[in-house]
Amino acid sequence: ARPDTVNELQNIIEKSYKGNKRIRIRGGGHSCSGISIPKKNEVLMEMVKMNSYIFDQVGSIVVGSGVYLTDLKRFLDDQGFELPIYPYGVDILDKTSPTVGGFVNAGGISPNSKIYGGFWNNVLEITIVDGYGNKHVYNPNNEIFPWLFGSYGQLGVVALVKLKIIHKDKSKDFYPLGKKGIIEQFKFKLGDRKCFFYHILCSKDNVETSQQKLENII
Repeated sequence: ARPDTVNELQNIIEKSYKGNKRIRIRGGGHSCSGISIPKKNEVLMEMVKMNSYIFDQVGSIVVGSGVYLTDLKRFLDDQGFELPIYPYGVDILDKTSPTVGGFVNAGGISPNSKIYGGFWNNVLEITIVDGYGNKHVYNPNNEIFPWLFGSYGQLGVVALVKLKIIHKDKSKDFYPLGKKGIIEQFKFKLGDRKCFFYHILCSKDNVETSQQKLENII
């Protein structure tokens, strides 16, 4: 399933609950742990279509949880903004990237945390959908808010995130209030890709052979 609105996300979760099916969430597939690989009787829900944005309040942007952070970084750069907190080691030309929702679920720490704090200090609001399909909107004033960071979906599926943004040029104060749309996934061309990683799903006896074959293709 690939929801592209909060309502569709709610419907998928509600139907899965009523059908006694578990849900496996995949954001950017950035983790090497295989945590987003579905098991038997699980519904795989990919969040890549949850990629909307809106500038609805000065100094912030609301984005869908499926937006890749590399794509968000490119987009904000074009608009003259940047994120205070960005994942360590994720290059703009990396093929794989955490999503906004994935970064929330992983906790959200970066080298800039010594200046701006954790990701939780730079999120103004989170919209989640619980395991029954109900929508909840939380901000830092809610007791549950800090526990959403690093929760890996145990408290619900992250749908929308309202992020603090800062001007790259501190002398400017322009803000595109009301502007909205979709943040498209960057289209790599041959030669653009700087690095990527891969998963090998096979028996232990075949790992080395499989790796050699993949490296030959690369």
